[in-house]
Amino acid sequence: MRRVVLSYAHFPISVARFFKMGFRKLPGVEVFSVGPCSYGVIPWQPHTDFSAYQDVPDLELFPVVAGSYPAKDVLEQLDFTPEGVVMIDAGFYLSGGTAELPRALIGTDPHCLNYHEQAKLVNAVYIMQHCYMYKTENARWLPYCYEPDVHYWDPDAPKEHDITFIGVLYPERIELLEQMRSAGLRVHYEQGRLMEEGTAFYNRGHIAWNLSSRNDLPMRFWEGLAYRNLVVTNRVSDLEKLAEMGCREGEHYIAYDRDDPQEMLEKLRYYCEAAHAEERERIATAGWVWVQQHTYACRAKQVLDSLGLVLEQEER
Repeated sequence: MRRVVLSYAHFPISVARFFKMGFRKLPGVEVFSVGPCSYGVIPWQPHTDFSAYQDVPDLELFPVVAGSYPAKDVLEQLDFTPEGVVMIDAGFYLSGGTAELPRALIGTDPHCLNYHEQAKLVNAVYIMQHCYMYKTENARWLPYCYEPDVHYWDPDAPKEHDITFIGVLYPERIELLEQMRSAGLRVHYEQGRLMEEGTAFYNRGHIAWNLSSRNDLPMRFWEGLAYRNLVVTNRVSDLEKLAEMGCREGEHYIAYDRDDPQEMLEKLRYYCEAAHAEERERIATAGWVWVQQHTYACRAKQVLDSLGLVLEQEER
């Protein structure tokens, strides 16, 4: 049994939470999470109580949300010796040395955080957005992905609208979503629908729309593919890297120029028309098939492999 400690700030929803689910699906791996707990609060929607979705650490650490905690103090509080530590950073990390204990860092938000100092503490550094890898020395790319128990296609869900967007409602996003409505498209958008609750709304639509915040290719892209929606996203440089992995514009998703809202509206109208439903479903299905191999469990195994932690199933 490989005992692995995951350190991160525990919010009701986070990339780290999905990683914990992925690690726990690996055979021969026991996961123990440590870090501060937000108790129902999410930074981008602080006045809503999300306690029903809270991700609770196995060992709660302070400070409450952000900062660092000495790694050696964490190890002293455990009643076991882990084989490795994976820091999934959201403004919180374990500081100091841990002797020969292998450690990895997963930088989940390089579009808004810097991982330079944390990277000095670990054996392997992963950044989840390729276009921001230049900010962290010796980084490897670990693309986003999806969690099958949360992001899934429901073939029995009734289709009630054309386009879905659930995420942070920046002014530019609201403006474009309202342009879609003005063009006669049925649009459902809101902020703060978490986990399977958000999945249910995407399954009621045909198109998963995306607009990046800072030239990033967010989790929403991968999750949209997993919903078997037609993903329509603005073009960003990470899409060029996905093409090298077999995911191509026009074949697995549809893209538009951020500076050309007319292109976006024309493509949305086209794929919302009943006459093009078959083409829409063909592309959505191709994207769904492609994304099946890109789960958090697959990413978690890649991280463990880089630390030399061969899983028990592979040892036999």
